[in-house]
Amino acid sequence: MRAGSRFRRYFIGLAVAALGLIASTANAAAVRGSGAAKASEWKQAPSSTTLRSRAIRRARLAALQAAIDGLEGRVDKDAKKSVQRDGTRWTGAYRIVSEQVDPEGIRVELEVEIDVARLAKFVAPPAAPSPAKVRFHLGELTAGRGCTVEAEQVGEDLARLGVAQTPIGTSAPVAVAIECQPLGPVPNTLLQAVRIRVEAKAEGRVLLKSDEAAFGVDEQSARERGAGAVADALAAELMGDGGGVVVRVESPHPASRVRRLQRALADRVSGVRKAKLVGIDPDGSVRIELVGSASAQDIARRLGALSLPDFDVTVVGVHDARSLSIRLR
Repeated sequence: MRAGSRFRRYFIGLAVAALGLIASTANAAAVRGSGAAKASEWKQAPSSTTLRSRAIRRARLAALQAAIDGLEGRVDKDAKKSVQRDGTRWTGAYRIVSEQVDPEGIRVELEVEIDVARLAKFVAPPAAPSPAKVRFHLGELTAGRGCTVEAEQVGEDLARLGVAQTPIGTSAPVAVAIECQPLGPVPNTLLQAVRIRVEAKAEGRVLLKSDEAAFGVDEQSARERGAGAVADALAAELMGDGGGVVVRVESPHPASRVRRLQRALADRVSGVRKAKLVGIDPDGSVRIELVGSASAQDIARRLGALSLPDFDVTVVGVHDARSLSIRLR
């Protein structure tokens, strides 16, 4: 009985986490894409489910390509190739706009949710790290059985995010070990779940230890999204804080606004790897420290392009290179 209760609580927890993911991506852009699959692509006649799955996958990738083509500013060629190769990690929930079936195959048009702001941040040309500030470089990257996709993607993402791949000065090697486990469908959702565990060690100590579930519309996209989150967390830990920029948030109520702002700053603002709450002032203002290469002036400029659903961000003032004040309204 107790084991059964734990089992039910475990999957209820997964459902709650998955629904949180859906809510967090509710502000993604809806991008249309079409895809087709023909029965002649197989030696033996495929099932209608197989045909439809391939057409949907191609439509998701077509929507992603349309999103990339619509981005403003310069795009890094290597990052673009990485996005296209692991395309399903960038596509979220989708809606079937139209579907045509005939004896030769199937064609679908989808409306796909894509976090365009985060995509733009990923494919923007990277800023090379200053060698004087490099503390760690990627050493051995190992993966458990079935985790080869995750390990390969994590390695590529770390390079993309600016983590040194070879020694720089006196930088220490970091050993990264990844384990993964498929969890299957999440109750009461259309999502699949996987669990990804990672441990990073350097200089005889553990730098990062994580055990998190990741979600996607299928197992592959769940694994890819999980690997992307692992790389983000590792990069933030390995690249240090660079001094940090403190954002003072006036009128921070309700608290849910601050949480959404914090997530958006980390996910969508170029030059910011991590955002963390560091204090509350006597007047109720909240302070958020941003970890990354962006200066206060950079952040103030990029906040102007940050779209949030139910409130606006106004820059009150930039005080110096490491601090600024904003107001939510």
